[in-house]
Amino acid sequence: MSEDVRRPVTEQDRARIQAAKARGEACAGCGRALVDGEHVWMERFAIHGEYGELSYWWAPVGAECVAPETVRATCATEPARCGGCGRGIFNQPAHPLRRGVSCSRRCVVRSSAARREGTSS
Repeated sequence: MSEDVRRPVTEQDRARIQAAKARGEACAGCGRALVDGEHVWMERFAIHGEYGELSYWWAPVGAECVAPETVRATCATEPARCGGCGRGIFNQPAHPLRRGVSCSRRCVVRSSAARREGTSS
């Protein structure tokens, strides 16, 4: 397995990552509240399920928690803008986003609603 994956250890870690993934309000690495407009990096977390299955979650992390190799890989790029809140997002080049850019599931819903409103007028 590549080393570009974080592995949460405790249930508290899992809960923090899940909250960051869902709402985008805090760093998945440490839980610090993110400031409006603060750039984030999308990091990959390996999550072991109840029955031993492995899945990967992507969640936003702040500058203090981003892996140094991710910073090096993204330092020459401009951040993409989240479709829901406008926050700058750096994605790992080895794992490009296949859909619209969003920092959380909440922002996915926001951007989808905005697109629907824009097309219905």
